[in-house]
Amino acid sequence: MSEQIKRPETTYSAANDAMDLVRLGIEAAKAERYRDGLDYLAEAYVLLTRRVEVWSTEAHSAEQTYATIKDVVPAVALSYYGLCLAMHSKNFTEASTFCELAIRNERFVGEHYLNLARVWWHAHNRRKMAEAINRGMKASPSYAPLQRFAEEVGFRRDPVLGFLPRESLFNKALGKLRHRIQGKSPGGGATAAPARPAAAKRKVTKSRIRKDSKG
Repeated sequence: MSEQIKRPETTYSAANDAMDLVRLGIEAAKAERYRDGLDYLAEAYVLLTRRVEVWSTEAHSAEQTYATIKDVVPAVALSYYGLCLAMHSKNFTEASTFCELAIRNERFVGEHYLNLARVWWHAHNRRKMAEAINRGMKASPSYAPLQRFAEEVGFRRDPVLGFLPRESLFNKALGKLRHRIQGKSPGGGATAAPARPAAAKRKVTKSRIRKDSKG
């Protein structure tokens, strides 16, 4: 990969520094520099979770430990880490797990469903991609980037009235009305066309993150 990772000169030790890494990782992912995104977001995860290691030893259950870590690791970091993992390492199953964690933490954020849909699109799994789009449109119907992505990949939403044929005049009219209403709702920023996975292969997995966080 020709582009070098732009590592900050200072040593990261505080939460604000970790959030800077999250921001850099997301920017890298949106610029299709997925290897950089993996490195930034993995380092941010380690820095954020180090703060809860002591708390975790005092937790009475695994659920308490998970809840503590969930509170310090932003859902957006998990979501974009999953996207970078899919695009760079082609580890689609594990990538989808990170996106699902982000959705679990922020159920009504359309961006997480978009990243999940992009993971399955590049995995050539149209069924799971369609499921992610459907879920996203139900959870965040006004999120314009997800709607644009759906149009780009040729996704067709379920008919408004499932008991009638899709091509019925009533369903067509209701579908146009639904599209017009949602099109007027405020949406998010523009999203790029479905991105190509990076050519280089450097696997950064959830198990590696867990190992690094202990170091």
